[in-house]
Amino acid sequence: TVYDETQQTENSRMETLPASFIGKDRRQVEKLIEDYEKSPSLKDQEEGFVSMSLESFSTEKISVRKVIATSLYYACIVADGYLTVYDGNRKQVILYTDIPVFSLPQAMQEEVMDGKYIQTEEELYNLLESYSS
Repeated sequence: TVYDETQQTENSRMETLPASFIGKDRRQVEKLIEDYEKSPSLKDQEEGFVSMSLESFSTEKISVRKVIATSLYYACIVADGYLTVYDGNRKQVILYTDIPVFSLPQAMQEEVMDGKYIQTEEELYNLLESYSS
């Protein structure tokens, strides 16, 4: 089960059991999960990994709950000096704006230059509206 704290959604999915879990008892699997929490995979880190816990354990099935916290948008400036909105991983441009960063009040300039995570579309539009006013 993957629970997204940001979206407050939960999805179940079946995955192949990691080889390191085979032949282990419950205590050993809990230790493997504890170790994984200290160093999650790059994929999990990119998804916003927060924690993982063992929900149920049997010889036929192991259920794990993974908690993630995604950021939907990330606002920052680009070289041309305009506010640009990226996805939460800062890899894809979601929106180019015509808001010149240097036209914003100093506090807003600093906030944008430091980068600002935005959780919801409503928050994004409210932020852009306040920046363009």
